[in-house]
Amino acid sequence: MAARLAFWNYLYSSFATLVPYVLAALWGAGSATIPLAAGAARGTRLEELTIRVLLYSAAPTFLLAMVIVVWGLRLTSNGSRRSGAFSG
Repeated sequence: MAARLAFWNYLYSSFATLVPYVLAALWGAGSATIPLAAGAARGTRLEELTIRVLLYSAAPTFLLAMVIVVWGLRLTSNGSRRSGAFSG
């Protein structure tokens, strides 16, 4: 269950990072959130909001995925892996 949650969170965060840049390029927008990439290009309020929401939603899901992965890789005091989130 935890492995699936980590996978889907990571997959979402990957696309939530990629898609806004593609949308910004297609719309000629993005200066509110990604000013170095957009330059003077400014989109409508809805376009800028869409880009911002998608980009800002990528970070928490990525961090959650990494916490789940690191938690699953933790070791016991004697150096062996704990059975837990990623065990069969």
